[in-house]
Amino acid sequence: MKKLIVGLLFSVLLGSGLVAFSGSTASAVDCPYTGCVKTSTQVNATSPAARNLRVRATVRTAGDARPKGQVKITVTGPGKTRSATRDARSASTVTFSGLKPGRYRVTATYVPAKNSIYKRSQDSTTVRVKARR
Repeated sequence: MKKLIVGLLFSVLLGSGLVAFSGSTASAVDCPYTGCVKTSTQVNATSPAARNLRVRATVRTAGDARPKGQVKITVTGPGKTRSATRDARSASTVTFSGLKPGRYRVTATYVPAKNSIYKRSQDSTTVRVKARR
């Protein structure tokens, strides 16, 4: 009897719109709108000089749109993690200096502005920082 009453109550709530099911995935939380725009983040990193690392991050969308938000560039390597945040509307170039020689993981993450129609994206690469001669 209890299950019947709970089932009827739930169906009334569901029918009136007070309770709803959502079949969306967790990634849909990034954008609160139905027509969200996918983005793609590209990161390139080079070591132009000893103990230096130059990182270029670009966020693209379909068409000519320029996404609003920030690009967070994170460099993780031997004993050190450094990061920088730049505007995502144009390509961002950041130079990290004073790094120890070795392999570094470079990650660029696009974080959309609040209430933005753009989706979050990220890219990463690995680069070797040169040693002094």
